Amino acid sequence: MEAHWASVLRLCFRMAGDQNEAEEIAQHTFFLAYRAWESFERRSAVSTWLFRIAVNACQRHMIQRQRESVVPFDEQTQPVTYDDDREDLRELRDRIQTALQRISPAHRLVLTLFWIDQLDHGAIAEILGCPLGTAWSRLFYAREALAQQLGMETER
Repeated sequence: MEAHWASVLRLCFRMAGDQNEAEEIAQHTFFLAYRAWESFERRSAVSTWLFRIAVNACQRHMIQRQRESVVPFDEQTQPVTYDDDREDLRELRDRIQTALQRISPAHRLVLTLFWIDQLDHGAIAEILGCPLGTAWSRLFYAREALAQQLGMETER
């Protein structure tokens, strides 16, 4: 758990948009992983297996949140804080965080796995349970969606 807590929590935060919810989902992820450890076939890395469990836990949580009509991500919610005091970097980070919360959860997930967790396309495909080409395609469209939210043009 210690080796993977930070990366699973980061993924959960990017998906949920709230630090408390992210911690709850991450804890649930490790509980599920503990219960399923004996069935882990070791055909993939432990981190990939945990990310797949976390993705499923996030999706279930978001569905439940919609059913309960809980207010989605509030732009006043503060993301994880960083030590950097530079105003321009804080402003850029806030713009990106807001834009990430405005794109679909599927796009947010693939961008988080690629840029934040620095996973390769093969690992992303395995986590998402899709072919490699589909992972590439999802990443392309996620970049386009984020660029649109940021008011940027993408190169084709």
